[in-house]
Amino acid sequence: MKPFSILMIRLLGLYLFLKTLFSVLPALFIPNVGEFWTGEMLPALIATVMVPMLGGGALVTLYRRIKYLGADR
Repeated sequence: MKPFSILMIRLLGLYLFLKTLFSVLPALFIPNVGEFWTGEMLPALIATVMVPMLGGGALVTLYRRIKYLGADR
């Protein structure tokens, strides 16, 4: 794989992770943060935040695997 492609995979993973992290941070600083973690909001939080964060982490892991496998060749 070309170095530019690997760099783009890494940047995409980092972007997905940080974008979703920063989207949740303002909600954590509201005065009644306990209301944010209700049973109604938790599935929406998981769907909109945790899934893209896991995808970003998977892309970074994929980058490391590709880099490791390319070192043998």
